[in-house]
Amino acid sequence: MDQFFATFDRFGGLNKRHMGEWVDEVASRAAAQNQQYVELMETPTFSHAAQIAQQNPLGQDFAQYRQTLLTLGLRDEVVADREHVRAAEASRRQIEYCARPRPGPPASRGALHLPSAARLRARAGVCADAAGL
Repeated sequence: MDQFFATFDRFGGLNKRHMGEWVDEVASRAAAQNQQYVELMETPTFSHAAQIAQQNPLGQDFAQYRQTLLTLGLRDEVVADREHVRAAEASRRQIEYCARPRPGPPASRGALHLPSAARLRARAGVCADAAGL
């Protein structure tokens, strides 16, 4: 299983500017298959979380560690990640003609965006990702 997750670091992934397009693609395919619900996982940018986690070792007091991360601005990343998802959804709605008649089957299914945490990093880094979510 670790070999599976290790392969992700070997690829650059999609440019974040195209997130609305790939969400539309997934939603359109789901609609074509009459799926009613879709969950999407995307790894938000976590470089700041990784940096502060590296500078602040994880101790046994998780409440204090969480407070330290929040004091150092981890919550700001959550705001930026939410805005990124909102922008992607706005792009998706524009692509899907949500405000006007659409030529073809509707693809406007609900999509739940799930942030993921990088499992292969040090425990403190994973905790830093999760604390801000």
